[in-house]
Amino acid sequence: MGSYNTHNMTDQTNILSTQQQQAVIMEQVAMYMSALPCPPMPLVVRQEIDEEEDKECYKNSHDLIATLLIGTMSQAKYNTSEEKMDTLNKQRKEKQIHLTETLLSKLEKSDGNAEKVYAACQEFTAGYVCAFMNLEVSVSFMPLDYVMRGDSVHKATCSWHRAQEIILAGESYVYSSRLKLKEASGFA
Repeated sequence: MGSYNTHNMTDQTNILSTQQQQAVIMEQVAMYMSALPCPPMPLVVRQEIDEEEDKECYKNSHDLIATLLIGTMSQAKYNTSEEKMDTLNKQRKEKQIHLTETLLSKLEKSDGNAEKVYAACQEFTAGYVCAFMNLEVSVSFMPLDYVMRGDSVHKATCSWHRAQEIILAGESYVYSSRLKLKEASGFA
């Protein structure tokens, strides 16, 4: 009769549980990102490597927001009291709701003008990032014409638009505003 090594089984179960937890977090992040009212924006991310060298790279805002969301979820789990996390989440949520309302109002008034739409999206995205971090930071954007068909920001925007079409099927104020954004951005 063979013997079971229960220690190995427990380790495998714990690993699986961690993987399942990560999968759940990634599903939540994917849903959150799909529901954002603004498409991925081209960001300039600057990383200080050492005193003499900075590294600058081109990213999209949804990647940054997803990272901040994962960090927020992890912070809640590991480092911060439940009461403090509730307060921080409430403050973040209030800021982000206000930013969303402001964005939708500006989109309605933009008359499909690409520059006005892009400026509104920049303001929204910068504020949204700051709301996650609960501090004021400088967020830099590339010009709209920097995005090229097929690059990472364009692909992320196309994916976001497909998600929006599924989430917001039917005619509504928000859906028609987002269609204006889609047409004005040229990312259809």
